[in-house]
Amino acid sequence: MATQPSHIVYGVDSKVPFWNLLFLGLQHTVAMSSPLVIPTIFIAAIIGTNAQALSLIQATILAVGIGTVLMGIKSRFIGSGYLCPLLLEPSIYPASMLAAKAGGLPLVYGMNFVVGVFQVLFAAVLPKIRYLFPFEVTGVVIFMIGIALIIPGIHQAFGVNPTTNVQTYPTNWIISISALVIMVGLTIWGGKKLSLYALLIGTIIGTIIAWFVGSDFNAQSFAYLHSVSVFHVPNFSALKHLKFQWDLTLPFSIAALSSSLKAVGNLTACQKINDLDWVRADIKKIRKGIFTNGISSLIASSIGGIPTATSSSNVGLSIATHATSRYIAMSAGLLYVLFGFFPKVSAIFVIMPSAVKGAILLFVTSYVLIAGIQIMMSRMLDMRKIFIIGISIIAGVGFEFIPEFVKHFPKFLAYIFASPLTTATAIAIILNLLFRIGITRTDSIECDLNNKPADHVWKFLRTKGAEWGALHHSIKQISQALTDAIEIVHTLELATPKVNVNVAYDEFVITAKLTYDGPLFEDVNAKPSKADLRDAVAGGRKIALFMLHEHADEVSVKTVHDKSQILIQVNQ
Repeated sequence: MATQPSHIVYGVDSKVPFWNLLFLGLQHTVAMSSPLVIPTIFIAAIIGTNAQALSLIQATILAVGIGTVLMGIKSRFIGSGYLCPLLLEPSIYPASMLAAKAGGLPLVYGMNFVVGVFQVLFAAVLPKIRYLFPFEVTGVVIFMIGIALIIPGIHQAFGVNPTTNVQTYPTNWIISISALVIMVGLTIWGGKKLSLYALLIGTIIGTIIAWFVGSDFNAQSFAYLHSVSVFHVPNFSALKHLKFQWDLTLPFSIAALSSSLKAVGNLTACQKINDLDWVRADIKKIRKGIFTNGISSLIASSIGGIPTATSSSNVGLSIATHATSRYIAMSAGLLYVLFGFFPKVSAIFVIMPSAVKGAILLFVTSYVLIAGIQIMMSRMLDMRKIFIIGISIIAGVGFEFIPEFVKHFPKFLAYIFASPLTTATAIAIILNLLFRIGITRTDSIECDLNNKPADHVWKFLRTKGAEWGALHHSIKQISQALTDAIEIVHTLELATPKVNVNVAYDEFVITAKLTYDGPLFEDVNAKPSKADLRDAVAGGRKIALFMLHEHADEVSVKTVHDKSQILIQVNQ
């Protein structure tokens, strides 16, 4: 069972009082809404109408809301069970522009559907391809998400036009710094109660300041808000007009892969921040989280919206506010579903001052960057890991400074190197695969059962664990299970005095093989029956054998070349 860190006010399964739940959920909707400007930019780029932009936003909001609620659920098939809200997938924009030019909105919706299918399939195969995404890769992904948030955060915080690099709103720095100081100040000195709402309070005060000092939050903003209808049922007819084009599968698949890897990283971060004794990622929960995101993306594309992705900003916000209850996800999701039917409420997020949006991004980016660093450093770094992390980050950041160079690449490579995130992700995966050559390391030791074998095994495994960069917790587990097995063999006089211990390590699994001359163990996976428990000798033996599972993930026995062998496996 996870150990909740002491600084967390509302843990992952904590019930939150109604008003706290409402305001914490509302605060998360603010962070979830930062990319809502993308649909308006996209529709403007393809010379669409305001009605199309509104429809695109509404459909996306509904899908995001439904997916966020589902994310907080704990069930056998769906939901991550964590506060990991969704938002619209920003990385889909370049691919969507290609689809819009080739076939209009029907082709955009059809290719968006492909994104959802990819995410669902990725969730299905994730356990089998887990070796592609060790901690150093997922840590790089989260860190580069933070890097990717810095540039738009700076642009909005200081009122800089990203196309011309000209400062459009000179007063933005006053607004953004004021809002950021309030957010940070309340988080550090506001105590447990005020720190819960640091972002919401900073957003409100920053918006008030923006009105008085002059910014993009002005009378035109209220005119736009007035023009939006109060209630509107979204048009769910997109599914009838889906179109597909095979040559666009690659760019949309790259966007889907990026989204899926973000989910791996974000859900890993969720698990880590909720467990003081966190050791390894729970791949089953991550798989269900990615599957849930895929379902949300399928819903979005079916009703005319944009595919969804897990929100690193909201994960960072949950760390900052010390509130990680999954019920907050349900609160934020239900609010978002409600916003989907009330466009005027949704429009409030659109007219929010850009300086305040920038302050929000910079505030949560701090936590995203640190979460990535912590995951990268959660294992001892050997030369392989150092170069995977270092070269990936250098490539991701480096290509951002030479965008013209990428234009000379073949089209399929240009898609991969289109952003720091996709660049670093691709390089990290490739290096991880390359560096796995010769990664499995083995060693063995012979022990005398009459000469303190447990002490020799403990010393041997500690030395090898440090040499190989294995987790201390995993080495402790395998050592305990192995010494228990040796003790059973010795006590029951099953073996000759000499036994051989062989250990193998491949980054994800530590396997120990205890080989000896003597009779084979019984089935170590069978629970002792009531009849066994009544037999002091046989029952005690079976209990001892079965208790090997207390420290190991898998235990089995077999005969190899007329020798008995006990195999003990611990997953990292």
